[in-house]
Amino acid sequence: MKKLFFPFLLVYSLFLVSCFDVQETYTLKTDGSYEVKYDMDMSGLMKMASSFTPDSVKQADKAKGEVKDTTFNLGSAMPDSIRKKFNAQELGLLQQTDMDMKMDMPNNIMKLSVANKGKSLDELNYFFKNFGRLMKRADVDKKIGNKNFQSDDTERGDSKSPFENNEFDYKVTATSFERKTKADYLNAEGEGEQLKASLKMFKAMGLKLTNTIVINLPKPAKSVNDPKAVLSADKKQVKLSMDVFENLENPKELYLLVNY
Repeated sequence: MKKLFFPFLLVYSLFLVSCFDVQETYTLKTDGSYEVKYDMDMSGLMKMASSFTPDSVKQADKAKGEVKDTTFNLGSAMPDSIRKKFNAQELGLLQQTDMDMKMDMPNNIMKLSVANKGKSLDELNYFFKNFGRLMKRADVDKKIGNKNFQSDDTERGDSKSPFENNEFDYKVTATSFERKTKADYLNAEGEGEQLKASLKMFKAMGLKLTNTIVINLPKPAKSVNDPKAVLSADKKQVKLSMDVFENLENPKELYLLVNY
């Protein structure tokens, strides 16, 4: 599989039962500003992989295991040679985005958080449409240690990036939050067919990816289309958890519309 699901977002072809959890948190404020945070916990995946590894290999890996605990700003972290490839709006998005990475290979810990803040819903919608593409061009994958990623200065390309999102469209207005699947991609020959074939394989192996979306609203929700969504007492927070592998077989199940 060349490209697979995001959000975002990381090592999408290796999910195991209860070992890859992704949470998307969107906070929409009354003045039109916003905060986005993506939290990915791959520690369970590391533990599961470790359980199948011979003790002799574990000891060797533990001795040379990598440990990282770092936070950096995407815009500031780029060298000038890469920075010059971006226009002002693209640089602005990257400068509004921070990444936090905690990796302790000997103890099977791997966590990644991405946080973006902006002043308007126009900036938020620009983030949704362009974040993955810009992350790829900014060589972020190399900085976090994704050795399978090869830098590419084109808008597309055959190189892998965990931050590209081919499956969903997001749109936020002053009165609604909408997420819908890109049916043309999921039904297309090639990558869409590969995705469906992989889903069947994952299900046959008992694999699972848990995704939780949390939306903090500037005012109470008037309606939520998904009956599985949980509303807070003041109706200003919407929370929905799902098994992505199960729902991608039926893209309509992934459609979410919140009116407020």
